[in-house]
Amino acid sequence: MGHAAEAFMGSSGAHLSAIASTYDAERRSWGGGQNCGDLILNGDNAADLFDHLLTERETIDAALGPLT
Repeated sequence: MGHAAEAFMGSSGAHLSAIASTYDAERRSWGGGQNCGDLILNGDNAADLFDHLLTERETIDAALGPLT
């Protein structure tokens, strides 16, 4: 059995979910583990927020590495 912990933070229309897990989704196995984060856009301005992030993609990729 694996373990996972999640932490959420955000504002109106967007939140970040940070996940630490003992399950390795790429290998589909327990024990390796992985850390990941999800940015969830919701609400009336989700499309506008997404479009803005796309205009900043090069800057974001340079700071964090290419995102998948």
